[in-house]
Amino acid sequence: MRRIVVSVPALLACLCVPAPTAASRGQERVISARAGLVTLVEGEVLRRPGGGKEVEPLRKGVSLADGDVVLTTEKGHADWSLTPDSYLHVGAGAFVRAYGTGFGAMHFDVERGEILVVVRSLKDGASLVIHTPPGQLTIHKAGRYLFRVAEDGETEAAVAKGELRYRDERGREFSLKKRMKVNFYRSGKKVTHGI
Repeated sequence: MRRIVVSVPALLACLCVPAPTAASRGQERVISARAGLVTLVEGEVLRRPGGGKEVEPLRKGVSLADGDVVLTTEKGHADWSLTPDSYLHVGAGAFVRAYGTGFGAMHFDVERGEILVVVRSLKDGASLVIHTPPGQLTIHKAGRYLFRVAEDGETEAAVAKGELRYRDERGREFSLKKRMKVNFYRSGKKVTHGI
């Protein structure tokens, strides 16, 4: 066994040196004034700017604009900012369209796939709308939310923490809170409790 001897002055010198910051390492934190700043891309993820026909690889650092479509392959996923301390994770095999990227009224349309939304804070009056084939779901509070949209449009929305609102076919508003989920089927909805 090797023994390492360190002098007290050398140890104190090491403890007094400040740790390197992100800026000193050449990594500046970018805070976007809009939702949709891409912070992570792994695997194959594609973007159709403005919903057009041209497809390009999605890259970290790109800001999504209203109308952009993001497609993930079976081995791809991506994250983008919602607010400076909140994000949306798009899983494999997803189709998501950005409709509103302003902090006050964020809106994303999920045609298929799984997305995880982590909201740490929302400004007063701000909301995040997740539109799925069966309907619109609205987030007004900080929390963790999971949305799964199947190929046939059936949707599951789960709230780990926070509050999610939706309207039924009659226009009545309902609220899902911590540890609740709702499944939307073509023939209606089924609400189950406990995630």
